Amino acid sequence: MISADVLSSLKDIDGVYGSFVVDITGGLVVRDLPGVIDNGALREAGPRIARLWGAFPEDDPPDYVLLEFASHQVFIKKFDLGSLCIFVPPSVNRPALRMAANFVGRWLDKQLAVAPDVPPPMSDPVPEPASTGPGKKRTYIFRGQRYEV
Repeated sequence: MISADVLSSLKDIDGVYGSFVVDITGGLVVRDLPGVIDNGALREAGPRIARLWGAFPEDDPPDYVLLEFASHQVFIKKFDLGSLCIFVPPSVNRPALRMAANFVGRWLDKQLAVAPDVPPPMSDPVPEPASTGPGKKRTYIFRGQRYEV
């Protein structure tokens, strides 16, 4: 199973709320989002995200898709074995986000390529996010340095 640690590194970009990854069929792989967004909603959105890429020509797909909502945007970056979806504010530094999404997408491709070809059992869901209340420490990696907050 892929760890959400690499997704938490996206929060180094000012304003990133969180992110999740779906495979090429739309199955939820990993998430790093606040608990108000439940796995059920992500599992429902996953197949729609996978179908989204079919709307573009195969020989010239866009680098990314940006879904705009009233209070936030969802930046969706396709990589070979799935899609990376990042919740951001409209004011996000888009060049920094694109660079980070490219890096994370390449890393995810490598991780998913070495994962076994057997799908996880239906009884083994993606875990709900852990509580980050008082007394809980989070580990962040920024420019190769590990920080506990």
